[in-house]
Order: sequence, then C-alpha cells, then structure tokens
Amino acid sequence: MHEHAEHARHHPSITAVTFTMAMLAVLVAAVSLLGHRTHTHELLLQNKATDQWAYFQAKSIRRHSY
Repeated sequence: MHEHAEHARHHPSITAVTFTMAMLAVLVAAVSLLGHRTHTHELLLQNKATDQWAYFQAKSIRRHSY
C-alpha cells in the first residue's frame, strides 16, 4: 500500500482517474439497486393483477354454474 501511495504521489493524474472510477462504481451500484427494486415492485403488481383476474374468473364460473 505504501508503494502505491508513493507511486500516486509522483503521478497526480492517477488520483483523478481513481476518484472518477470510484464515483462511477458507486453510481452503477445505485442504479443497479434501484433497478432491482423497480423490478421487484413490478412483479408484485403483476401478481396482484393475476390474483384479481383469477378471483374474477372463479366468481364468474360460480355464477354461471348455478
């Protein structure tokens, strides 16, 4: 670690690149997390719609069978 710090001291442009890469990694992680949350929410909504449709069909079948 000490050698890397010494190397970075002699090449100041590495610090900017390292910082940029770290910020991009955080941004990608945040976008990925939000994407997963959105996908999960969409699946829950789809399941709710499917359950409502199944309820409607069962109710309709019972009404027609009587």
